[in-house]
This record gives sequence, structure tokens and C-alpha cells, in this order.
Amino acid sequence: MTDNSLPASKLCTVCLSIDIAKYFLPPAEGETHTRSRIGEHLYKSKELGTRKEVARRSNECTFCTLLVAATAWPGDEASITISSVFCGRNRSTAGEKLEPIYNIQVFAKYQAVGSTTRIQVLADDADKLGVSRDFRAREPDLSGFDMRQALAWLDLCHSKHGDACSTLHGGSDGISPSPQPEDLLAIDLVDMCICDKPSGEEYAALSYCWPSKAYLTLVKQNREVLFQYGAVADKIGELPGTVQDAIECAKELPYRYLWIDALCIAQDDPDHKNVQLRQMDRVYSCASITLVSAYPVARNSSDPCSGFPGYKKADRARSRRTQQVGDLRLMVASPDVAVYLEDKRWNTRCWTFQEELLSRRLLYFTPLQVYFQCSQGLFCEDVDCENINPDAHVQPGNTLWNPKAKNLDANSTGNDWGTWTLSRAPLEGIIAMLVSYEMALSFYTYRDVSYPSDILNAFEGVSVVLSEAMGTDFWQGIPEKILPQALCWQLRGPHRKRLSKPTGTQSAERLFPSWTWAGWESSVNLNVHMAIQTYRTDAEWYIINKDGIATHLDVQPQWMTLSRQRPSASLLKAFLPKLVSREEVDAKSDAWRDARILGCWTSSASFYLDGSHHKLNDYHETQWRESTNFAIKDPWGATAGCILLPKDFFQKGGTAGQMCEFILISRSLKSDSEFLNAMNMTYFDESVYATHGWSHLNVMMISRIDDLTAERVGVGVMSKEAWGAASPETTFVKLV
Repeated sequence: MTDNSLPASKLCTVCLSIDIAKYFLPPAEGETHTRSRIGEHLYKSKELGTRKEVARRSNECTFCTLLVAATAWPGDEASITISSVFCGRNRSTAGEKLEPIYNIQVFAKYQAVGSTTRIQVLADDADKLGVSRDFRAREPDLSGFDMRQALAWLDLCHSKHGDACSTLHGGSDGISPSPQPEDLLAIDLVDMCICDKPSGEEYAALSYCWPSKAYLTLVKQNREVLFQYGAVADKIGELPGTVQDAIECAKELPYRYLWIDALCIAQDDPDHKNVQLRQMDRVYSCASITLVSAYPVARNSSDPCSGFPGYKKADRARSRRTQQVGDLRLMVASPDVAVYLEDKRWNTRCWTFQEELLSRRLLYFTPLQVYFQCSQGLFCEDVDCENINPDAHVQPGNTLWNPKAKNLDANSTGNDWGTWTLSRAPLEGIIAMLVSYEMALSFYTYRDVSYPSDILNAFEGVSVVLSEAMGTDFWQGIPEKILPQALCWQLRGPHRKRLSKPTGTQSAERLFPSWTWAGWESSVNLNVHMAIQTYRTDAEWYIINKDGIATHLDVQPQWMTLSRQRPSASLLKAFLPKLVSREEVDAKSDAWRDARILGCWTSSASFYLDGSHHKLNDYHETQWRESTNFAIKDPWGATAGCILLPKDFFQKGGTAGQMCEFILISRSLKSDSEFLNAMNMTYFDESVYATHGWSHLNVMMISRIDDLTAERVGVGVMSKEAWGAASPETTFVKLV
């Protein structure tokens, strides 16, 4: 939307002194620059006053009008600085690097906070600068999205990316395509009924938030009816707008088959539902495209599920702020798809996390515009992007930034941003496994789930892919191979036990064991607090199913010292009378998939908690606001370690000065991470206890239910010397 209230070339005296055209051109050789907070080179930086001052000048200046539109946050007192910043570089079909692309970066800063926005030149004016149209702006059609554009993007993906977008991994390194889902139902968009999808046939899938109001779903009672020719068309009015739009959109792409959970999973058939939930990794990774409906929904309000934003209808959010500045038309750039989705309800739901990660191609319908994302690139309505090659470099902060892209040219900046994407490719080494799992866990647990019992169901697709990549099974959301580190999760936000919803006859019950993150309603992190990068296992672990049958878990790596700690067969039989070999156990079988008791042969010792606070560093204090890092005291009052517990631990039953029992999980070298060392974290009094060698012990504080059974209270880090001085005793514990 061009604002014509001012003369086309009218500029204030401040902006008249700026050669704005040069901000869109590469810097001259040897031109000086500054660095942004994230290491970008900023050229021609110029401070233009506070936002209030810029707003005052906007009455007589088209460029100031754009600056005001670009800087709503952090407020009128923020100082406004513009710079020329690199945003990407295309390559020729022969692989040759083409001229780098520069945009105007607008940085608004007030005290310690700031925001960054970009201003682009419209592609139609690129020739006035003698530059390519690639990466330049264009205005979306205000009347709605033209599906012919989506067809063009799909065609470009197939023709330019080929096999690279045929696998979940998004690379041409021999990773085979995802196995096809079995016994999959779909909507036949020709016969307009539910059907058994023919094997190998392409299909689209829908990712959306369910509406709060009841609507037509597949159940046992209507299954026969919905399988009849034309049944879906006859009942189209009983479907929410989003589902109706998904049907029409998939027809236009065109696909014959469409998968929608509500109509392709029998909602009242536990057997069918469980089978389908266990293959969500296949359902979404085998879909040719996933249609996403994402729009703002006010907090604590119901989701209208009223349709795809911008699909066959106008939306005010599709208009753009453009201004004529001298000879050029300029436009405030849109955020990339990940940034735009941050505050949308779709992006806060647990189920949509795996749907996005597992999909090879996504078509996002948002009020702002439609984005197309695959593993090799990103297309959108308001950037001229169709001629950008998949091996081009796109700089973070640009509208075309794609966190799922694999081909990133890191040579253009000295800053390797790096991205994490879910992959079936084998993960080599414990650290790679730990990082991939930690990323999935931290992103996932920040999200919400409507039914507490679904927290692991909605993670099933992700855990299946991680299981393949790591070569290990998962138990209650914890990977077996790296179980000692994975048990060191920490609750990051406000937290409470995850309980079932009470009914008229039944009170709320705990849904998951205390030792898994799934047992708590909270965001979760690994590695930021604990010393788990380089570790040795100091315990033997067993999983026990509902029938009391146990098996020894295959934790890696195995250490020779453990062989001297293992109990004899006769002693172990006293604790685990029904012990079977690991080879006999199928973790995915009905007998084992819900095994909840974790057996641990380890050592235990008792220490004091006196309620005193042990500060790791300033960073830690800001990141864990809902918890306190309490000091673990030895008998002489020295700090032998620390443990992260809820702030109100002592108000809710904990007694200052009480003896608490800890069990040993693993031991670790003091971190050699530059990041962690820069934070200068100390876990115990290093003037009393040494830090050389395997000096840091990861311990779990437990609360005994009986002689054999206990619950996890929290995990912390202790000194090896302090542990040894406490005369630890060998013990067997069943964690529930």
C-alpha cells in the first residue's frame, strides 16, 4: 500500500543528506564498517534521532514515514540507526557467486533492548540501481493468494531440488526416503469420501489447530457412511472452515488424496488411533506437501478454525507500507516465516511441532502472506525469489531465511549460525545424539497440549525419527543409549505434576513417572545447568514393565569400572526376579512401550540442604527464574554441590537443615566448552574440593516411598571428593 499523502520525492533535511540508493549496493572496497550484536558487518551506519523525532519529521518525509512503520517497538524514545547490511547472494546455474545483495537495516534501541527491521527496494525498480531483481520486494495481491503461485513453487521445488527434497533429511547423501505409512486412510478428493489410500499415491496433509466447537470427525458409527461416494461433499457444511479450505486447496494443487487427522483417524477407536499415532513420522514425512493454517488467536480465547488466511479472500494484513523515496519505491520487509509464526497459536501447540519438523514441504497460509518452505529454499509472495538457486546464501534476518535449509554458504560471513533440523541420518557420537535430543526437547516442551495424557503421543513422531538416527529405543520420552545424560533434564518455567483430569468418580492421578520430563507441566532443558558433555556412567539401569519383567538397558558407552560394581546374579534376582535379556525385549510392543519403573543399581549418600542459595553466575539467575540453585552442604558446612529445585521447595514440605538422600547417576569432566567456561560456573566450593579429572558427579535427589521405591525430586552436581567422604552405600532403587 503506497501512502500518497506526501509528494513522491519529499524528504526532510536529515534524509536529504543521505544517499539512500547506495545502501542497496555492495560497499566500496576497503569501506569501514561496524558490527551488529550478532556479528554482521554494518556499512554507512547513521543515527537519525529518536523514533519520536523521526515521527515528527514523517509529516514532511517519505523515508521517515517508512522508518516509523518499521519501528513500533521498543517505543518512541528508542534511537533509530540505519545501516547497509548484506542479506544474501545468488549463484549462477554454473555455481558461480553473483553480486551480493544489500538492504537497509533499521535498528531501534532503547536502553538494553532493541529491534531490527529491514527496508527493501521493489524489484520493479532494481534496474534503476543496475542490480538483479532477486531478493527484492514485491507487493502481494490484496484480493487474496493466487494458487497458481503455489503450483509454480511446487514445480520449482521438483525441477530444481529433485531428490534433495524427497527425503526428510533434505540432502543427497544416500538417506533413503521415509517408509510409507501403513493402512492409511485419506479423503479421496475426486470421489469426495474417506478411503483406504492406495499405496504409493501422493497426498497432501493438513496441519492446524482443532476448533473448540465440536464438528464432524471419523468415528465407528459414521465410518461406513463416510466411505460412500460423495459423503464428504454431502457433509461439507459440518466441517470447520479450515478443513473446507484444505479440501479446496489440495484439489487446486492438484492432489487426489488429502490426510486430515480428524477424518482419517477413528477418534473413538483406541486400536486404530494408537496404530496411527505411532506412525506420525511416516504420515507427515511422506506427504508431498503439508498445508498449514496459522493466524493470531487471542490468549485464552477459542480457536475459530474459520479458514486459511488469504485464501480466496482479502486480508488487511496483506497490504504493505511502501513509499516513493527519490527515484526508488521502498518497502518495509516482512519477517521470515519462523519469526512471523512465533506468537501464532499454531506455533504453540505440541502436535504441530512434529507436523512441521517431519514435513518435507510446507505451504503456510498466514494473514501476512503465503510462504512455501522445503529443505532447499523458501518462497513467499512479497519477495522476488523464484530465480534464486537452491545453493544461494540467505542471511538470517532476511525474509527468505529458512531454518530448514541445508545448503548454507557460510563463507559470506564469519558467523556460522547453524540450524537444527530433524533427520533420520545416523548421528555419530554421544555428543551429536545429546545435542539433537536436547534441541528437540527444549523446543517441544515450550508448547502446550490440550490433553495432559497426549504429551508423549504428540512427541511420538519426533522420537521415532530420533530413535532411528541414534540407534536406540526411547522409554517414556528418554533415549536409552544416553539415559544418564537424558535423566539430567531441568524444569525451566513454572511447573507442576502432569495429572489426569479428574472425573466425577475419580480424582486426578499422576500420568507419568517422576523420572521423565513428561511427568511435569513445564518447559525443559538439558546441558545448560548440568555437567553432562563428557561423562562416565556410574550406575546400572533396568526398565521394568507392568508385569514386573525387567531388562538391563544398553547405556553407552560402557566403562570397565562398571563391571566391578555390577551385582551378582543371585543378588540381582532378589530385586528383579523376572529379568530377561535385552534381545528378548521389543520396546515398541504393547508389553513394553508403557514400562514405567526405572531400576537403578548405584550408590547413595546423604547431605544437608540448609536453604542457602548457591549462585552459579548472573546468566543462570536470569534463565531459571522459577527455580533456586540450592547449596548441598557436607557435615562441616562446606558447599559440596548444588541442586536446582522449585523456589518454594522449603515452603511446600522441605525442611531447612534436613538430611536428603542422593543417588549417583554419572560423573563428568569439568567442561572444556568455551561457552560454559566463559560463564564461569562453579558447582561446589573449589577452595575445599578439587576439580581435576572426573571431579563432577551428576546426582539425583530422591524421596523414598518404601525401602526399594523412590521418586525423583531433582538433579544436581556434586564434588567427587565430597561424595567419597560421605561413605556412600551401594543400593538398588526403583524410580517411579
